Amino acid sequence: MNAISGTLCRVGTATLLGSLVSMAAAAFTLPPNLALSARARATSEYSAEHRAQFAVDGKIQGAGLRDDAGKAWCVRGDTHRNGADLTLEWTNAVTVGEVVYYGRTAWFAEECWKDCELLAEGAPATVARSTFRMGHGPQR
Repeated sequence: MNAISGTLCRVGTATLLGSLVSMAAAAFTLPPNLALSARARATSEYSAEHRAQFAVDGKIQGAGLRDDAGKAWCVRGDTHRNGADLTLEWTNAVTVGEVVYYGRTAWFAEECWKDCELLAEGAPATVARSTFRMGHGPQR
């Protein structure tokens, strides 16, 4: 298996906004969302309705909608208050151009993850580190 792991909560696809959409569509095609073909596993899952696989299903819930059962991953706060690992695995090697993070904001913006480390199989050290803001929407 080829794997990327880190403390991510939500991985999504890139989004083009406004008038750039028509210009960009003519110039190139967006790359596929590799997360959709990954097997996801985590060191903590809140329940069967909040499994790791829901972090990579391509569904982004609206802020404050309170309806993310079966649509988002979350961890057990009583056992993993300071974080958990989310690992994505593919059958074949993949080349990742960008990671886009969507925090779980269907209940509270404060439930988003703050820090992230990206590891790649075979890499001797962390590939990237990031600190995310707590809030709704894509972050790179």
